Amino acid sequence: MERRDFYELAEANVRHYMPAEYRDVEFELVEMNKMNDVKMTGLKARMPGWSVKPIVYLDGYYEQYAKSLDGTSAVISLANDMLAAMERVKTNEAAPFMEQSRNLYQSIRDRLEIRLCDAENNKQFLGEYPHTVVGDFAATYAVSLEERKVSGLVTNAFLKELGVPLEWLHADALAAEASRGAALYHMNETMDMLLLGSEPRNLLTSGKVPGDMLEPPVEMYVLTNNRQFFGASVLLQEEVLRRAGEVLGGDYVVLPSSVHEVILVPAAGVGMTPEECRQMVREINDTVVKPEERLSDKVKYYDVADRCLIDYGEYEFRKGLEADKNRKDAKDKTRHVPTAHAPRL
Repeated sequence: MERRDFYELAEANVRHYMPAEYRDVEFELVEMNKMNDVKMTGLKARMPGWSVKPIVYLDGYYEQYAKSLDGTSAVISLANDMLAAMERVKTNEAAPFMEQSRNLYQSIRDRLEIRLCDAENNKQFLGEYPHTVVGDFAATYAVSLEERKVSGLVTNAFLKELGVPLEWLHADALAAEASRGAALYHMNETMDMLLLGSEPRNLLTSGKVPGDMLEPPVEMYVLTNNRQFFGASVLLQEEVLRRAGEVLGGDYVVLPSSVHEVILVPAAGVGMTPEECRQMVREINDTVVKPEERLSDKVKYYDVADRCLIDYGEYEFRKGLEADKNRKDAKDKTRHVPTAHAPRL
């Protein structure tokens, strides 16, 4: 069975594995534009009277079918996950969306989240959603119904319904993200978390790098939010960037790992040119990171003194110009030193 055939099978049969109260729900295949121009097919549930329409994406269930050739089991798995999504929407978590009230925006302000992407590589995607361009990145916005489980992007139509300016949405989303906290982990402890399930230490909280951490050949740190979910958005929080500089003891290079986190390397230990860094990030994006989770291949540099995040290549260029100017000034100063004359007797 080809992918499209499986999708149509799922659309036609998922209702048969639902409780009686959901037998009248309409299911519809939809193709959604995701970040980095990735298109994904999902199954949308249309529930009478509910403005929230849960979508479950189908790629994983097709892969389950492709491995087992058991279409029934794959559709049952889909039905279970769709049921869980509908039940979550039915709870009080979704109440703000069930009532079209004047206080709708106030009720969702604390639920706002930021999704960061590369502005240059997502022009088509960004055309469908309100967004704010910050340097090379663009911030889109989502509303979370339940922590890390259900969320939906704010569309242009929904922003119009909310009746607030984009500037308010951006400021309130930043404030909501800041209230949830950020985290800076040593790369070694992040790997231990993945392999051993141990909890890494948040260096933004402790304020310094513990002396018991073994330094790898290149010292790396992971910067994300406390949920480690779309955590690259912390790049928009100036206080987090400043605090990371304090912990690391100076300037650092920012490698855009994915939409969920970025990697920081103390500037003194980089040992690579901006182009070499960018090429490394590009290769990792092409071979390891899922297309819809790629952030960018634009490597950044955080200048502690100026408290600014700029392109790494631009920083090196500026540094080169400054070095040339200093050499020229020193040479000019030497050239104009008065010649000492021997006194006349």
